Amino acid sequence: MNGEFLSDTESAKLLGKSRSWLYDQERRDPTFPRKVRIPGSDFSTVRRRSELLAWIDSLSRVEQDGIDVVTKRRIAAGEKETTQSNFAPKAHS
Repeated sequence: MNGEFLSDTESAKLLGKSRSWLYDQERRDPTFPRKVRIPGSDFSTVRRRSELLAWIDSLSRVEQDGIDVVTKRRIAAGEKETTQSNFAPKAHS
């Protein structure tokens, strides 16, 4: 396939993940690169390599205000921010 466009299998290999992980990310992370349809094809879709690399690069940065990129994405998507106290075991009475 063209080096600029990657199949799901090639995208998963680039990220070191499975194809099912790609599908989960697509549903969960609004900033994850979306598939584009191959011109002239009714079903075939690919991802742009440049968008995947830019997405990877954005994950390693921490914003100046101290909120990491993933947390900002979750907040922007309307998800509540999780804290350690949410995971503390409940005391039994």
